[in-house]
Amino acid sequence: MTIETILNRKGRRVETIGLTITIKLAADRMQYHGIAALIVMDNGRLVGILSEGDIVHAISRYGDAALGITVSHIVDRS
Repeated sequence: MTIETILNRKGRRVETIGLTITIKLAADRMQYHGIAALIVMDNGRLVGILSEGDIVHAISRYGDAALGITVSHIVDRS
């Protein structure tokens, strides 16, 4: 499967999220759009990517409380 095939099937729209959104809302957005990652933006600037794996790691580290923390707590902005 080529990238072109994937983009033709999934679409070319990129979903973004802000740093102040909770992990729960981010996960809900991923599920709604059928995607595995969101581009993280801050004041119109790309600052990172939030993936399903990031959410799993946050839950492992913080337990149920992970769903209430914000994206800014788990996205590496370096």
